[in-house]
Amino acid sequence: MAIYFFGGWNSPKIVLADPHQGPGLYLLGLLIVALYAPLYWWRAWQDRKLAASGRLATAPAAAVTGDGVLGTPGNTVTEAEPSAGEPPAVR
Repeated sequence: MAIYFFGGWNSPKIVLADPHQGPGLYLLGLLIVALYAPLYWWRAWQDRKLAASGRLATAPAAAVTGDGVLGTPGNTVTEAEPSAGEPPAVR
């Protein structure tokens, strides 16, 4: 753990090549990581509250088919396209 904190505290000096750089970037990173869980829980609480009142807009989920094409679950590709290394098929 000491290496983690020592390296994190001194990394802005190394990355920016500025020996006078303070620990502001390290503390900003810690703040962002520390706020992740409370913001996630707040968002989940808001979603549950809106869903209970019926005001949460739900859109159909997008599905990615096996060939990487983004589409809706009911709209799938019936014929697979050739992969990057294969020659095109004659149709």
